[in-house]
Amino acid sequence: MVFCYFIIPCKRKSSLSRVSSQRQAKTLARPLESLEDAELKRQEQAERQATFRASQRHSQRQQRRLEQTERQATLKATETPAQIQQRHLEQAERQATLRATETAAQSQQRRLEQAERQATLRATETPAQSQQRLFEHAERQAALRAAETPDETQHRLIEQAERQSTL
Repeated sequence: MVFCYFIIPCKRKSSLSRVSSQRQAKTLARPLESLEDAELKRQEQAERQATFRASQRHSQRQQRRLEQTERQATLKATETPAQIQQRHLEQAERQATLRATETAAQSQQRRLEQAERQATLRATETPAQSQQRLFEHAERQAALRAAETPDETQHRLIEQAERQSTL
């Protein structure tokens, strides 16, 4: 009778397990990092994303945008009214922060791009969609004005007059 003994090597962690462990360690360390470290991490991530997106082909970009749109639609479909309101408030704060720091040229460029996007959307609208959009806009405006205080109304009218005078 012949006995064969094989030496079984130690089991190594898979790369997936190592990545998972690293992610868990980073998650646990996140609350302990300073604001500067967090900001630096966000900037590095933004740079990596910009580099990655710059290297994408048009078809890859379209596919990424489509997937992102689908994810957003799924998330929005499951939101509660309170979550919707919170998301809108956070979005308004982000926009206000961005607009407060933009230069006049950046502001003009943003408005031009926004006008082009709106023109493209409206060019593809059906008459029923146009009518629905205008109706919803009128409802939003009526609700906003009904909730205004007299001071807010006066402020809005002054801003409107200033915009009209620059045209």
